[in-house]
Amino acid sequence: MDVIIAADELKLLEVYQQLENRFLDNKLNWKPKEIITALQHDRFTNLYNFALGIIYRNPIIIFESEDFSKIKEVQLIQLLKSDDLVLKEIKIWKYLIKWGIKNTDSISDDDLTKWTSKNFVGLKNTLRNCIPHIRFFSMSPNEYTKATRHFKDILPDGLDEEVLQYFLDPTSKLSFDVLPLRGYPFDSNIINAKDAALIASWVHKKRTPYNNYKDLPSKFKLIYRASRDGFGINNFHKNCDNKESTVIIIKIRNSGEIIGGYNPLEWRSIKIEENETSRLLSHNQDFYNDYKCKASNSFIFSLTNQKFPILSRISSKEEAIIWCKNKGPCFGLQDLCIKPLKPSNNFNVICESKQHSYEKKIINGEIFEIEEYESFC
Repeated sequence: MDVIIAADELKLLEVYQQLENRFLDNKLNWKPKEIITALQHDRFTNLYNFALGIIYRNPIIIFESEDFSKIKEVQLIQLLKSDDLVLKEIKIWKYLIKWGIKNTDSISDDDLTKWTSKNFVGLKNTLRNCIPHIRFFSMSPNEYTKATRHFKDILPDGLDEEVLQYFLDPTSKLSFDVLPLRGYPFDSNIINAKDAALIASWVHKKRTPYNNYKDLPSKFKLIYRASRDGFGINNFHKNCDNKESTVIIIKIRNSGEIIGGYNPLEWRSIKIEENETSRLLSHNQDFYNDYKCKASNSFIFSLTNQKFPILSRISSKEEAIIWCKNKGPCFGLQDLCIKPLKPSNNFNVICESKQHSYEKKIINGEIFEIEEYESFC
């Protein structure tokens, strides 16, 4: 790494490139010191990105190394800001405290019983730029109590009160940002792991959201993405029909609003067998019309306002879910439906939302262009 840095400073491009290739070829043998050095030189794009990847996947390599305390504040903050760090938040906090102690001149002993108020003030000053990136709201109440038992005096003023308030009522108004859950890659172009945890809590009728994405009963497997699989109605049905318990996520073009719905049943577009018709479908309708499906625990929602999301549960159970070959996912008669822009063209689709079968309207307006939509099961 020292030679790579020197080659770069001397503008010996060919030497630098050969050394970089050699280094990347031997990436399995990287040591913590080399990873930290690469992290501190972001102009070495390939080495830098690979170093980040190592840390995100296995942060213990760095956090448990003897060189951890040598990471500069700016690089440490970059790690703390990442959603991809695969480590529980309480452990990240403990490692941050460890780093802070090593980098605070007034602290010569990590035995808290020997600390004076000067030591805590020194630690607070050392960590003042790092603490805002710790996701205390993602901890469980028990974890938060353990993490802050000896360190409440170093927290920003008012943070402790708001975290405790959030544990009691996640919908309460807060002045501190509730950062998303981290550490568990979530395959979506629209929502993050924290959003998935909130939706899962609605599915399972929990009073408070799940604290950790890895604890979710379902893992939100992506089965359809319009920008990848095609916006056409047929593309949706090809990927999503006959799969139970799906979540639909829609991002509205221009406004960026995020809305969606949960279908506890399945989607269908193929012809129903004769013996199923009376049980599943409305009578006196032909195959191409809408078929009403009864469900008691479906819902639609809006995640546009992160602090005040909208949950709208079914109010007319007989028409909770609508099946139609010529439409995409439809919740209620018109509450949330993806349909063709023109009946003769199934490839250009729009979103329609007119409150009828669900308790609340989830978005202002009625007809919207779609930037992206996804389906998970």
